[in-house]
Amino acid sequence: MFVCSMKISRGKTILCCLFLLAVVLAVGILPGMSEKNSVPVALILQGHKISDNDARVEYLRSYGWEVEKEAEAIEEIVIPEEFSEVFQKYNELQKEQGFDLEKQKGQRVKRYTYIVTNYPEEPDYVRANLFICKEKVVAGDICSLKVEGGFLHGLEAPTE
Repeated sequence: MFVCSMKISRGKTILCCLFLLAVVLAVGILPGMSEKNSVPVALILQGHKISDNDARVEYLRSYGWEVEKEAEAIEEIVIPEEFSEVFQKYNELQKEQGFDLEKQKGQRVKRYTYIVTNYPEEPDYVRANLFICKEKVVAGDICSLKVEGGFLHGLEAPTE
């Protein structure tokens, strides 16, 4: 039988405990102190199940969008096996925000469309689209329904 004993001074024990307490506080408290520097809830939710309407609405709210409580439209779409030039450009937009529809080629996804109620200077014509596959967000965009002066961008609010 082998026995090993160590003598640790009281000062080292206290120093170790203070260090562990500082780490716990830094991990648990500091991220919540500054919302400006914290990770958006949407990024935390990426990859997690978005299984109901409340979760989809909360996901959009995490980007700062206020939307109607229920989806305006729900459509099932098959992501094409071969991307057209337009679809390729749309996927580039998705890649900029951490998604990639190449992974869903040939799969069925649901597109949930919500009316955005707080888009600056656009009270009536803005929609948020979320593409969900197997209860996970795989793409999303904010777009205008206007024929002239319309727009399409990622889920982040424009900075200009």
